[in-house]
Amino acid sequence: MGTTVFPQPGYPHLLEIVTTYRLGEEGLEITITTTNAGEKAAPYGAGQHPYLTVGTDVVDTALLSVPARSRLLTDRHQVPIGQEPVGGTAYDFRTARPIGNERLDTAHTDLDRDAAGHSVVRLIHPSGRNGIDVRLLQGVQYVQIYTGDTLAEPDRRRRSVAKEPMSCPADAFRSGIALTVLEPGASHVLRWGLTCWGN
Repeated sequence: MGTTVFPQPGYPHLLEIVTTYRLGEEGLEITITTTNAGEKAAPYGAGQHPYLTVGTDVVDTALLSVPARSRLLTDRHQVPIGQEPVGGTAYDFRTARPIGNERLDTAHTDLDRDAAGHSVVRLIHPSGRNGIDVRLLQGVQYVQIYTGDTLAEPDRRRRSVAKEPMSCPADAFRSGIALTVLEPGASHVLRWGLTCWGN
């Protein structure tokens, strides 16, 4: 699928965006390729918001694994104001554990990666017999974990976990943190995947 972002108030840049979905042996793979089709440099960031469940009524009993060594600190408006190691905090999910009553709307970073540069965030059924992985493959520097506590409809709260691959954190246009600046003709790729496993 493709679309064009035309120059507009607040974002005077021309972008061509193509998203490709491929289903293969490892599951679904999503690639978002964005090209600056304009004549001046364009600040850019990308992310997606998959909401996932492993079949539990609420997320509390599901196990979560996030291979990240740091998380972003935010103010009351969820604007990042700093960063801290997750070790010794309630946000340390480097070893899979139940979500419990943790209320998460947290960007994680400093991702542990394999030899190919990939990282995997995992949601596991309490039985341990099945789960779903979000594979962070290319251009992903942050992953936002959201347990749905602030959703408007009560029947949607804490029913699934958003595991959101992002190229940069919130407010990057102002802070410049991990912001991509696309020169004319340059492209950025955000690639991630979903893998279901077990029975």
